[in-house]
Amino acid sequence: MASRHGISRLQLYRWRQLFREGDLGGRRIEGFVPAVVVPEMPPWIRTPYRRPA
Repeated sequence: MASRHGISRLQLYRWRQLFREGDLGGRRIEGFVPAVVVPEMPPWIRTPYRRPA
């Protein structure tokens, strides 16, 4: 899996080790950050309205 993203197995192992020790990113993070997955908006909604010049 890691090689598909250009990451060596050793690097992935080290990151996991640092994460478990609380040393990844300089501070320890407890738990998970809540996330909401929403469907992609149609282009006509995402594109801001521009008044003709």
